[in-house]
Amino acid sequence: MKKQILMQCIKWFGIGAVSMTLLYGVAALIFMLMLIGALAGQENSQAASNATGSGRCSAIGAIDESAWNQSFKKAGALKDKGDVIKRIAEEQGIDPVLFAAIAFHETAWGSSNAVMTKNNPGGLMYNGGGLMVFPTLDDGLASMGRTLHNRIVKDGKNTIEKLGSVYAPVGADNDPQNSNQNWVPTTTAIVGKLGGLTKNCDSAAGGKSEASFIIPIDNPVVTSGFGSRWGTMHKGQDFGMAVGTPVKAAKSGKVVVTMHLAPSGSGYGGYGNVVQIEHGDGKWTLYAHLSEVLVTNGQDVKQGDIIAKSGNTGDSTGPHLHFEIRTEKSGGQIDPAPLLGL
Repeated sequence: MKKQILMQCIKWFGIGAVSMTLLYGVAALIFMLMLIGALAGQENSQAASNATGSGRCSAIGAIDESAWNQSFKKAGALKDKGDVIKRIAEEQGIDPVLFAAIAFHETAWGSSNAVMTKNNPGGLMYNGGGLMVFPTLDDGLASMGRTLHNRIVKDGKNTIEKLGSVYAPVGADNDPQNSNQNWVPTTTAIVGKLGGLTKNCDSAAGGKSEASFIIPIDNPVVTSGFGSRWGTMHKGQDFGMAVGTPVKAAKSGKVVVTMHLAPSGSGYGGYGNVVQIEHGDGKWTLYAHLSEVLVTNGQDVKQGDIIAKSGNTGDSTGPHLHFEIRTEKSGGQIDPAPLLGL
């Protein structure tokens, strides 16, 4: 069937004689892309599962850069990944020190077979068993970061001891030597070598709270996520919808920007009609390409208030809402998906 499709494609594009080797090579490439897509879906399913609570992590200190850098010098395959871990931790709202400490422990300081041959620094498993394999180590770290976000922020496993009950449950059937009892003290010791935790995480059972963000529209359809797209960085989450769909404040705060067809040079060029809200916790949200703005600068809004209607203004390829979560008013965009529970 694949060969028939390929032959028809060749006919359509007017390609002349093509060797059977090339045909089989293209068929193999299609198969590999299908396999990668299936594995990515399975990984996303695992990362999103068992979310029964919600919480947040707040800063209690800064990274001890000297201790951090010294520790990474001994981290084997992870030695050059300090900045990657910091970035992912910021995106996922988790402590980079805890993230690094668990990665060091799970990989025996960057030397395990899982990290060396499978790019898997977090001991992540397929649903059917077996260690996950990632195309690159950065991909493996990103998946580990999402999983830690789910366990810490959503499930309320917000201490090393609680995480140990998931990563290395004492008394597990697959641990006859009881080595899991070392997970908590060893991870704690590594945290100390890295200079200590930088965030305190609170759990709040029972779903969304005012400390959480809500999806700013009903019946969301994600059309583009945060990350590299078409050779550039897409710094938000796109939701497809009809023009005029009500847009809600994702969290309570004060409106600090309202612009109609924001001009180039304003810092909001290309966003069209745009609203930005400051939430008072070091976070801002931005809503772009709107057809109508329903709030004014300085207005206080509550989570869930209708602030605008979606549209197709500015540099837009079709009717949609472009939504951002920022750590600075004029930048610092982070991936909204984990904070929205997507």
